[in-house]
Amino acid sequence: QLRQEVRELERACRNANAVLNRVHADPARLASEVAGQVEKELAVIREHLQRLSSLLPEHKYHKYADMWNRPVQQACFLAAAIVYLRQAQLVSAEGMAGMLGVPFDMTYAMTSFHVTIEDYLHSLCTLISELSRLAVNAVTAGDFAYPFRVSAFVKELHSGFQLLNLKNDALRKRFDGIKYEVKRIEEVVYDLTLRGLKPSGDSA
Repeated sequence: QLRQEVRELERACRNANAVLNRVHADPARLASEVAGQVEKELAVIREHLQRLSSLLPEHKYHKYADMWNRPVQQACFLAAAIVYLRQAQLVSAEGMAGMLGVPFDMTYAMTSFHVTIEDYLHSLCTLISELSRLAVNAVTAGDFAYPFRVSAFVKELHSGFQLLNLKNDALRKRFDGIKYEVKRIEEVVYDLTLRGLKPSGDSA
């Protein structure tokens, strides 16, 4: 039953991600509309997470966690993407867990179903990759201001990551890969600046 529910969760996350991809056609113009559409998909994801929680045997979270780590991290990313598209802000770990309808725990003491700090950080790595694509596609759509806003946000987020002592190997590898996404955004911004397309008053 657990495995079947995880498969359903994976399918729901894929559907939500397909909806999210629509924003790349014109990131700034479609951000709010797509965020609303993804939020509807997130309601389905939330139902699957709650069913997983109810199916999980008591005190067995750590035994089965590997089964759902990836789709849970994807669900966390989708929540982070909604908040960014709506508010251009970083969702908190607690806020993310609230959107998913599950508890957040960073003490490793919880044995029932929950979102971990690793889930949260993995989702932020995915968010940076998504924003890198958005910056490029915004230029294609003729929006030269959007990449500068993305750049300012990602720089701040990346700086925060650099302060962390990442002991999780998978997470450290994800973080190491972020620098290429950050560089990609910087190249977009640099190219726009050279072409005289930097918005006036933008300090990025």
